[in-house]
Amino acid sequence: MYYNVAICLFTLNIAHSQEHSSGDTLKRTFPEVKVTATRILSNSLAEFSPNTMISKSEIQRLSHNQISEAMLYMPGLFIKDYGGLGGMKTVSLRGTSANQTLIMINGIRLNSNQTGMTDLSNIPLSFIGSMEIVRSGVSAVYGGNAIGGVVNILPDNEKSDKASFLASYGSFNENFLAINAVKNFNKFNLNTSIEYKHSDGNYPIDMINFGNEITVGRSNAMFTNYSAAINANYNLNNTNISLYTLVFDSKRGVPGAVLQGQIESKTATLSERGVLVSASSQHQFSKNLSLNAGLSARYNDMNYQDRNMLGLGGKPLDNDFISNEYNFSTTLKNEYKKSTSQIIVEAFHSSLKGDMLQPGISTNPFRNGFATSFIFSDIIEIFENWEINHSEAIRLDIFSDNSPAYSPFIGLIINPVNSDFFAKLNVSANFRMPNFNELYYLNYGTADLKPEKSKNFNAGICYKSENFNFEINAFANLTDDLIIAVPRSPAVWSAKNIGKALTQGIELVSEIEPEKYNFKINLNYTYQSAREITEGSINNGNLLVYVPQELINANIYYIFPLDFSFAVNFNYTSFRYSLQSNDISSVLPEYFTLNLKISKSIVFSNYNINLFTSADNITNERYSVVRNFPMPGRLFRIGASFGV
Repeated sequence: MYYNVAICLFTLNIAHSQEHSSGDTLKRTFPEVKVTATRILSNSLAEFSPNTMISKSEIQRLSHNQISEAMLYMPGLFIKDYGGLGGMKTVSLRGTSANQTLIMINGIRLNSNQTGMTDLSNIPLSFIGSMEIVRSGVSAVYGGNAIGGVVNILPDNEKSDKASFLASYGSFNENFLAINAVKNFNKFNLNTSIEYKHSDGNYPIDMINFGNEITVGRSNAMFTNYSAAINANYNLNNTNISLYTLVFDSKRGVPGAVLQGQIESKTATLSERGVLVSASSQHQFSKNLSLNAGLSARYNDMNYQDRNMLGLGGKPLDNDFISNEYNFSTTLKNEYKKSTSQIIVEAFHSSLKGDMLQPGISTNPFRNGFATSFIFSDIIEIFENWEINHSEAIRLDIFSDNSPAYSPFIGLIINPVNSDFFAKLNVSANFRMPNFNELYYLNYGTADLKPEKSKNFNAGICYKSENFNFEINAFANLTDDLIIAVPRSPAVWSAKNIGKALTQGIELVSEIEPEKYNFKINLNYTYQSAREITEGSINNGNLLVYVPQELINANIYYIFPLDFSFAVNFNYTSFRYSLQSNDISSVLPEYFTLNLKISKSIVFSNYNINLFTSADNITNERYSVVRNFPMPGRLFRIGASFGV
């Protein structure tokens, strides 16, 4: 019934379309650094949630060769880092888990159907044009995994002809090379990139081994990654056709946890290969009506080996997992005066083939799905000097292996006319489907798991001007049917829907950018309390594992005369628990890191040269984000880029 009404409203809107309403964009004047906070992810729902857009120059200033380094300084965002260039890195938003945060590249889901998470270490940095982050539940548009929010990574979409080369060398034999070329052929644009990165990962670690405090070099922590990408666009009259391809091949040592008597696994390796291909077409029927259709395919092959461990059949451990994912989506969008209507239809398929799956349940599990959503937004004027921007959305997901999921969303923006102040409010219901490991992994999976379901709330007050931006947000997230591991025996654990969690928090975001001065300051603070509230559980009221209660980060950037630039970043993360029992022995202490980067730009004729040096973790802080997985200490880099 709801969809019949929605389609009727959409049809009427098309019939009466007369005017085209364009989205607002917050303009910046800071040289080569542009951060916008409205209408990201190409969807109006993002406007009703706290959001950030980071430009390519901002990413280059915050990071060196990994996307996680740039994300680390965003509000409400936590990187779970297993150490070194090759350590797995996952992202979570506002106290949710990594599989409750959706990661996308060019609008394509990256969350693994096997684990539900995305390892950021395999995403090449040089291909990225910008990043868009929404910090609130948006399953009404993007479906599963978007409980905490969405990170959308956009490819470089440079339009002018150019070629560039970047090289850097750092501590622990870290090497980074990137080549990029852009060429325009009338209505055709081609952007290609190649990237190589490597690290021996042999950084020093401190540990207590049988009562003795020792310092040893991390071993079997090498990481090598090759990647290439092509982004092609063709414009013909009112139609734009895009093709994006990304391939990568990586190999890393897997040293494992640093434990007494066994500092690392000396022979374990993880090899991964992946291919992502997407094609999309956008056609503008009129200034009001447009249709966008896209098709994507993703292939991933992961192999784990350890000749010192025995697997099934008494042979050396050699496990292989192959996953495939396909997605088709189409969006019909109509704009009439100040209102926008969208109908989205999706169909998707995912499958997994692996060695360590439950026998007798499925040797090649798969999931088919269909989804449709309707989104409506409008701006109404009240009391002459006030505007209310509102949006309503609902999505239905149907799965071949589980029950349907409904995801409604309601958002409001209250804005006094001619004022720099405005308020945001949204309420939504979101979900996460159980991943294939939780369903089918040997001696762990449970085939009848239900989706996790959440209710999200966000309210905020914002101030935005040319020189100063500030916002304060309060948020809450109640999750039911939380999937957690419960013991079946002293040695066997299983995934079960018995958990319930409540996350509440406050978020402060500020930005200072004086128009007449060449500097910029960002300061962000997040307080969050994420607790289990499962009735009858011995852990009821305890903090969730690996969720810090406080996150503080700041960035200061200044351009000196003679084109010298100086950037300093600091990050503070409070204590976390590694066990749900919140035992005092499971406390991971707080840590503080300070990074510095100095660069010099040289321009002559049509050539641009940038020389830079940096020092990460200047204070040589010894800490672990994940228990028994120590992070590197002080790390130096030097490098140069050349462009024409």
